[in-house]
Amino acid sequence: GIKAIIGKKFHSELVQKEIEKVAYRMTDVAGKVGLPVMYNDEELTITPEKAMSMLLKRMQGIAEEDQKAPVTDVVLAVPTYFTDAERQAMLDAANIVGLNVLRLMNDSTAAALSYGIYKTDMPADKPTYVAFVDVGAMDSSVSVVSFVKGKLTVLATTCDRNLGGRDFDEILARHFAAE
Repeated sequence: GIKAIIGKKFHSELVQKEIEKVAYRMTDVAGKVGLPVMYNDEELTITPEKAMSMLLKRMQGIAEEDQKAPVTDVVLAVPTYFTDAERQAMLDAANIVGLNVLRLMNDSTAAALSYGIYKTDMPADKPTYVAFVDVGAMDSSVSVVSFVKGKLTVLATTCDRNLGGRDFDEILARHFAAE
């Protein structure tokens, strides 16, 4: 759930809504979000950027284990709706663990690029249109992309940063609880 709070002020509407939905505490630290955690039997308060940096560090370790080589240069995919502050917070998180971010890329563009790289039967003379639908835990997005051999163009993207699988779970839980 760190993606939902990174780069935001504690008193923002989005953070206040998130506080109601999560099982962990958030505190106001000079207007920013603080996450109290237990470490070596002591409570520390970390920032969402620090929490994200820990996740990125673990992902770096997984990539290095898989590739049998050091990984320092990365491209990070972020939601298309991320603001400049949220994008900067992701860069800060990567910097904390020494990752060199070559580029921040919209996650829908990253998915389309991955699809296009491995799809070798694209026609060279007419476009192929593909819709990418992503219903995550906390958000949903749809992008329509045009492919012509060797080239992709994102034609349209829309998202709802407040509708995801977690919301469907909540609706189902309320429905069955009422029964």
